Amino acid sequence: MPKFNDHQRQAIGEQFIEHARNLFTQFGLKKTSIADITTAVGVAQGTFYLFYRSKEELFLDILLLEERSVHASLSSFLNQPKMNRSQFRQFLLHSISLVENNPLLKWLYDADTMNAVIRKLSPEKQAELFQQDKDTMKSWIERGQAEGWIAAREPDHIVSLMQAVVLVALQKQQIGEDRYAVTLELLCDCIAQGIIQEESTDD
Repeated sequence: MPKFNDHQRQAIGEQFIEHARNLFTQFGLKKTSIADITTAVGVAQGTFYLFYRSKEELFLDILLLEERSVHASLSSFLNQPKMNRSQFRQFLLHSISLVENNPLLKWLYDADTMNAVIRKLSPEKQAELFQQDKDTMKSWIERGQAEGWIAAREPDHIVSLMQAVVLVALQKQQIGEDRYAVTLELLCDCIAQGIIQEESTDD
């Protein structure tokens, strides 16, 4: 087995991420082999196992990086001291748009792909997959509830609801291109009404 210094390991690791991301985006997990990845990087196939135990583990690392990028894009919403219904609606629509325009994140909602990934992951990696997104949103929800502008529902259930909304982005053809945008906006309106509490302006 070849030995690499720290600089070489970092450079090769970055190439694995870059080239695998391109391959997974183009062909998906199932149709991308470890040989495809190592050929693109320009290293022997055995070198792959110095970095990852499986292509599924690499796939997950890339998905987690994509999720962190999405969270960074949403930080302007989540860092607001308070969110009204209109802002929450825009937050949901923006979240959906980020997933809709990221071909890799769509695989998070493909049952066959994610089942294949989970089967190859260690318990620690599985926990990282399920907790990263959940923890970020749960702490934001709990803060809003403590401040009185998010409804007093179980935070985990609100997180699940928000994750379920993203599934709509993968059903555009089934909903119909002509009805998709209106359906999405109506759904986000209904959720905002149920989740965000605003003071009544009635006399």
